[in-house]
Amino acid sequence: MDKNVESAISYAAQKHGDQKYGEYPYIYHLSKVASLAKYYGLSTEDQMVAALHDILEDTGTSYEEILENFGEYVANTVLELTRLDDEIYMEYIERVSKNITAKKVKICDLLHNLEESIKNPKYSGLKIKYQNAIFFLATN
Repeated sequence: MDKNVESAISYAAQKHGDQKYGEYPYIYHLSKVASLAKYYGLSTEDQMVAALHDILEDTGTSYEEILENFGEYVANTVLELTRLDDEIYMEYIERVSKNITAKKVKICDLLHNLEESIKNPKYSGLKIKYQNAIFFLATN
């Protein structure tokens, strides 16, 4: 894996701290999303976005910190992937669909979420939500 992507994953792991993704440390999800981004041929910067995609929404990290550490492209795309507090889920998905990189990274995120919802019956109720979002992003 590229050293810049590794740096983004390490930074995200530090910022997410003890957060969990189901029963796993949160870094499990971020690493999987970054790996999917690499698998689908996304650029190194896009893989960095994938590793950082939840950082503004789920931690106390600021946009300025991301900008300072990873540059404008990564910071702006992570910002596009951040769901606003009062934003309805499908309105959020529609907004993400307007930025091609955010859209690709969100599809990687949703693919991993869908995979986990299929493997774990506890989260099976989310499967339709993820499928609908993936279909919307793929067709818009």
